[in-house]
Amino acid sequence: MRVKESKRNLLVTIIFFLSTIFLHAQSSDVSLLLGSWESRTEWGSMMLIFHSANQLEFDGEWANYSLVPGVIRIEEDYGYIDYPYTLQGDILIISFPEGYQLQFQRTGQRNQIETSPNQPAPQKSPQTVSPQNGNQSKKLAAGEIGDPQWGFAFKPPAGWKYQKSTQGILLGHDTVPGIIIVFPHTYNNPHAVQTGMMEGLQEEGIVMYPAGQLQQIKSGAISGEYQGIWQGQQARGLGVGTLSPNGGGAIIVAVTTSEKYGDQLSNPAQEIAQNIRYFQVDNSDLTRHFVGYWWHYSGTSAISHEKLIHLAPDGTYRDKREDAADVSNVDQYGNVQNQYLGNFQDRGYGRWTVRGNKYEGVIIVTRSDGSSFEIEYKVKPSSPQKFGDYYFNGIPYGYMTKEQLRMMDY
Repeated sequence: MRVKESKRNLLVTIIFFLSTIFLHAQSSDVSLLLGSWESRTEWGSMMLIFHSANQLEFDGEWANYSLVPGVIRIEEDYGYIDYPYTLQGDILIISFPEGYQLQFQRTGQRNQIETSPNQPAPQKSPQTVSPQNGNQSKKLAAGEIGDPQWGFAFKPPAGWKYQKSTQGILLGHDTVPGIIIVFPHTYNNPHAVQTGMMEGLQEEGIVMYPAGQLQQIKSGAISGEYQGIWQGQQARGLGVGTLSPNGGGAIIVAVTTSEKYGDQLSNPAQEIAQNIRYFQVDNSDLTRHFVGYWWHYSGTSAISHEKLIHLAPDGTYRDKREDAADVSNVDQYGNVQNQYLGNFQDRGYGRWTVRGNKYEGVIIVTRSDGSSFEIEYKVKPSSPQKFGDYYFNGIPYGYMTKEQLRMMDY
């Protein structure tokens, strides 16, 4: 159950989640905001949909929110972020923390507010197509939670409430002590799932390792008990790794203190694993967004480092790196001679896919030998358009055209 930096945000929110899961502020503006809104910008249209009194969808990404006077409060990875807004009839103006504003025009309105807490807006029941390929609708059915970019959805067990972030889902219960965490993974075979789960879970506030051997259970999932520390106390839990027929899948983790661990926590986790619904992820728009050349430069006047990543439209991946230095030597006559030393190397080949949204996610690269690695990406807050900069594994990259590369003698 290898949890990388992208999972840290999810785990850090556990304490915040437990203290706020049952609290939802209301405002008279909720009924006026319900429905769909569109903002037309220089980088395209963005849709904002208020599905209910506590859930909205921005550019395809779901979020929990509450209203305080003049502010839309969005739940984020480490707490919440306030977005001041002004509502003028069918015009909604939202101020973003990065210093810019977006103006939205109403395009549709809901007739009533959703009354059940933490439930997505009702959708039509999913339609299953050919069972040979197992490709089901990625639309969420009434009562389901999930994400179109994760490739799975499920209905929470009876009595369990949830909160969703971009990294996964946290579930809690009024009377059952502990939590259940559900997050997506990108493994492509049962062995990889088992290997990843054996690495355990080591993040802020929680350290869990397998208490014994992991076993493949009847449903084909990988399951086993875990033990460790959670919130400073001895903890026990259950881990279940599932695999989608389309690749990837879900990891389900149930955690509580050692003395309170039992079937009332493990059974709901197993129920989620058994009833999870998988579907094919349509990443065509996201793939087109990242196709092209991405360049990074760092260094000084004497030493420089350049990296170039090519994400080709046919799915092939290639990257290069150049380490260079300007060296000055003084000959026997006292003349200064400058020499440029550079070494440009082809470093990697393979095929690439992407999972996430335009703002954050992971690029998965598979080499010819079957091994793979991931590039976690996140857009710079000030650059929400394609031609802005991204962080790839924490390193800033900029989008480059072929013409720009030619001018740079690539």
